[in-house]
Amino acid sequence: MKKWIGSVLFLGLMTSGYAQCEQLVWSDEFDSPSIDLDNWSFEIGDGCPGLCGWGNAELQYYTDSQENAFIEDGKLIIQGQYNPGDQFEYTSARLITEGKQTFASGRIEARIKMPQGQGMWPAFWMLPEERKYGNWPLSGEIDITEMVGFDPATTHGTVHYGPMWPNNQFTGESASLSFGILADDFHTYAVEWSDEEIRWFIDGSLFSVRTISNLGDFPWRYDQEYFIILNLAIGGYWPGYPDNSTSFPQRMEVDYVRVYQKADDTFIVGPDFVAAEAQGIEYTVPTFEGASYNWTATNGEVTSGQGSEAVTVDWQEGESQEVTVAISYDGCTQNVTRDVQVGGVCQTVFANFEDVREAQWTWFNGSYSELGVPFPDEVNSSFSCAKYTRGTDGQSALRMGIDGISNSLDFESGDKVLAMKVLTNAPVGTVLKIYLENHRMTGFPSLNGRRSSFTAQTSATQEWETLYFTFEQVIDMNVSELEVNHLTLQSTVAENIAYVFYLDDISSFESDCITIGLEEVGNKTSALNVVPNANGIGVMANETGTVSVFGITGQLIANQQINAFEQEEIQLPSGAYIVSWNNGVSNQKVIIQ
Repeated sequence: MKKWIGSVLFLGLMTSGYAQCEQLVWSDEFDSPSIDLDNWSFEIGDGCPGLCGWGNAELQYYTDSQENAFIEDGKLIIQGQYNPGDQFEYTSARLITEGKQTFASGRIEARIKMPQGQGMWPAFWMLPEERKYGNWPLSGEIDITEMVGFDPATTHGTVHYGPMWPNNQFTGESASLSFGILADDFHTYAVEWSDEEIRWFIDGSLFSVRTISNLGDFPWRYDQEYFIILNLAIGGYWPGYPDNSTSFPQRMEVDYVRVYQKADDTFIVGPDFVAAEAQGIEYTVPTFEGASYNWTATNGEVTSGQGSEAVTVDWQEGESQEVTVAISYDGCTQNVTRDVQVGGVCQTVFANFEDVREAQWTWFNGSYSELGVPFPDEVNSSFSCAKYTRGTDGQSALRMGIDGISNSLDFESGDKVLAMKVLTNAPVGTVLKIYLENHRMTGFPSLNGRRSSFTAQTSATQEWETLYFTFEQVIDMNVSELEVNHLTLQSTVAENIAYVFYLDDISSFESDCITIGLEEVGNKTSALNVVPNANGIGVMANETGTVSVFGITGQLIANQQINAFEQEEIQLPSGAYIVSWNNGVSNQKVIIQ
């Protein structure tokens, strides 16, 4: 629930058509004597220390007290109170279904009688269960209804999305009663949420529609499980604060919350961007009572779960694929499809700033834009690229949410290599670092949530080159290798100068596909014997010669003379290397765990 101000519309005449083939999949009618804790949890506090005032300078402290939330006459009452002289001057309640009841698609509705008075801010809204794209608003937010006390006849419907604050985005519309206020009686507030569209209703009348086209260049993040929130906030930047006209207690009365779903409005939850030959990728749809499910995957194999609402798929190499499920129940049959981009065997492109945008900027220090490729050449002749101008405060970084890296161990082991095309006016030898992170756990410049780091070094200025990033170290072992959803790019030049970096084709490569200026690595016999060990490698040859060790992208790590039939030890950290004998007579790839 965040600040939103928009134009006010009068109620339209279009009504919901959500009836045919729908199923009531969950509801709380509040008929029990107490709040059902199988459905709801209480959020406690005022947001401190991380987000005091819940990010909006709100006054209330949320409690689980029966003074602030209780059942009365078959209704949930959320009660805001003014407690002068108490530790918490204003108290209220916020109930959530997180971890208990989650939904992807459907008609989500509640019948609510709003409070009234200056400073009141009741809401019925949704947040993503896993936040797989990162913290708010990177993974989205759906506000089904909000009301602010100074405008008591108006309901607001909004979606939040885009990059991190203060560059976060939102869009929505509002509807006003033609007479009276929302506190006079109960009204039914709902959204109908489908694959690429969300529709808002009050009392069955449609007043807003939002689609992918409303979000500009930002991705549609409403393709995952969300949970429901009911709360009454008091005060904040948007509604303002209680004054002498505001009476307490104030009550938000909820008659019921219901969720309906139907097959032709649902969507498949699961990744739409995977690496080549990715295995065990999970896809799910809602559970429909009495339904049959038949799954197929173009150029993929359904390996488990066939006949149920959740399956796993092993993908083959390719580009545009799809996973489809035929859902049948009560005479209703619907095919639901999700397009899936499968990376190439050698290269998987995360962002080319044209038709592939699986890496989206979320925060930067400096400036960022997208434009036509400057100085096109043989290395980069594409149409568009990103332009990042570093900040000058010593903490310059560009952060991107990245889909498609399912396991950072692929890069830490050297089996895969991160790469991008770069043109810069920074000096030759400028070091660039990539950090693979989990956005839910980290905040720049904090190292918490940073799984691992990788480095590359420029070899040119004012011309395009492809940089391959070699593994440096694991930074935070508490971040699972399976939880990466962010990539941070940082330049380490000492001067606080606003150097410009043009970026294109952010990618991963299979390391065996990279030619490093020696011979392309293959299965070759050699007079050199290489044995990985705990400290690096042991090497022995049948003649005197030179052993050179290169990083997987070509940088020289070690160069050592050895005598015939004498074993030598070369100490190396964990990673992937190319061991070259006598200047490329034979090359061998080794991986040190």
